[in-house]
Amino acid sequence: MPIAQINGHDMYYEVHGDGPPAVYIGGWDTFVTGEVTTLPAG
Repeated sequence: MPIAQINGHDMYYEVHGDGPPAVYIGGWDTFVTGEVTTLPAG
């Protein structure tokens, strides 16, 4: 399982595809509601 230590916290991550990096933080649905439709299916 890939883990990156960032500011003293262990963060799990996954790499998919070959496009530019994107970070999605779950739980922010009211903040990114318009952005979710632009994310590729996968």
